[in-house]
Amino acid sequence: MDKGIPAGESVPGGCVASSEATGASAGTDARTPAGPSPALLPHRLVSWLTWNLRGSGPTVRDDLIDMGCVAVTVAVAFAVATSERSAFRAVVGVIFALYVPGRALVSNWPSMAARSNVAASVLFSLSILTLLATVTLWAGYWHPLGLLEVECLAVGVTLFTGLLRRRRADQARVAIPAVAESAFTLRDLDS
Repeated sequence: MDKGIPAGESVPGGCVASSEATGASAGTDARTPAGPSPALLPHRLVSWLTWNLRGSGPTVRDDLIDMGCVAVTVAVAFAVATSERSAFRAVVGVIFALYVPGRALVSNWPSMAARSNVAASVLFSLSILTLLATVTLWAGYWHPLGLLEVECLAVGVTLFTGLLRRRRADQARVAIPAVAESAFTLRDLDS
């Protein structure tokens, strides 16, 4: 048997149903379910996650992208250090070469990140890796695995620098309203 509540009444932990929302006239006793339907729960979860990520600004998104890039960097370094010969090494290496060094640069350059996050990262990544490979080859110090290890270290440091820079900026933005509010409160107390 379906348990419901009459229109206009509420139950602790339940819903309040209005007669306008159910389409019933004010004189009828419309019944609504006591809780959310199971079909709505995935929709509400996705809406909540989307709203929280959108409401928190680009900082959360940028942090997630940077942490993903750190994970790719660690995976490449681990695959090279263990001399792994599999598709995993190839896939992670391609992702690293196409995106990660450029993302490390764009992450620390906020005006560029605001314009074109992915395109600038790919462009800078391919340019940086090509330039470094060319310079080491011309200088006679060609050692691809050593160059990759140095690149992984530099990219990791740069990504963590970008993460810390954004965290400090967020903390400064949170501290400014608190200082302004305390100054406003003190001014009200003085008058």
